[in-house]
Amino acid sequence: MTGIETEARKTIQQAQVTLAELQNLGSVMGQFMIEADAARGRLDDAPSPAEHAALRQRILGLLKSIDLSEQELSKVAASDRKWEIVDHVIGILYSAGSLVPENRKAEWNSIYAQYTQGGVEKYAELTPDRVEELLKKFDALNDHEKSLIADYRDYLKTGTQHHS
Repeated sequence: MTGIETEARKTIQQAQVTLAELQNLGSVMGQFMIEADAARGRLDDAPSPAEHAALRQRILGLLKSIDLSEQELSKVAASDRKWEIVDHVIGILYSAGSLVPENRKAEWNSIYAQYTQGGVEKYAELTPDRVEELLKKFDALNDHEKSLIADYRDYLKTGTQHHS
């Protein structure tokens, strides 16, 4: 092997290491940016769903361009999942709250507070089936609520939003 070949191999190895480091950094930063943007939805300067989706697609596109693995891309794409679950659960509970009979409002508010005043992970306990059971228990399940629950169930299955 000549000196030029040795140098070329060394340069290629360094480029491969640099690309791997760039991919790792891109994955971590992509997850952080998507989750932070989704979390920002609880603040006054919240991005619209379309703005969030555009940012998410832009980040994923950039990560694809540096050949990030499909497994890592999926991890980055799902980094806002817990916030999407929060949005679904809050939307359903808030909407159903107006349907709860007056004589059961105190009990409803107590249960509602368990989730809305808990940590983000608390919302995931309210699966679509559990939400549906809860709404039935409080006579607060109508066609609109069923539609919201169906969207939530579909989101958990497909990872895509309908924003109904």
